[in-house]
Amino acid sequence: MENRHIRMVKGFYQTSRAWYGEADLEEAGIVDEVRFGLYNLDDGKYEEVCVIWEDACGTLISEMTVFGDSWGVLAEFNGLIKLMSIYNLEKSITPDEFCELLLEAGCIDRTETVSTEPIETILDAGSGVSSIFIGTVAFIAIIILVALFLLS
Repeated sequence: MENRHIRMVKGFYQTSRAWYGEADLEEAGIVDEVRFGLYNLDDGKYEEVCVIWEDACGTLISEMTVFGDSWGVLAEFNGLIKLMSIYNLEKSITPDEFCELLLEAGCIDRTETVSTEPIETILDAGSGVSSIFIGTVAFIAIIILVALFLLS
């Protein structure tokens, strides 16, 4: 059987630290999300697993989802899975603690903390950023108009 993980690197994304995170988490109704897996830097293909955290009556609980084509990721992260089985006996792990474990396992933090998208794309997506952006521009315009009125 061909090893499809050749030329792939271990990495992760933490949604709460991403530039788009607040809007995505609010829409999903979760506290945080970490996607980790294997990423091919040449062709953009990836296999990943998703862990979400929800607030259950003041207790942070996590849930893992393995996507259909990503079962091989669990084999590549077997040490992490074993560590999690021990860790969660003592207390629930937080998203930040989980990311620390991923870094210790040799993963690259691939979280996009700054948008690389043109502003037009962000505004067209209706991601919540547009209303903040438009509100800020309107506020600045009002200040400029008031200042011009007072100076005239």
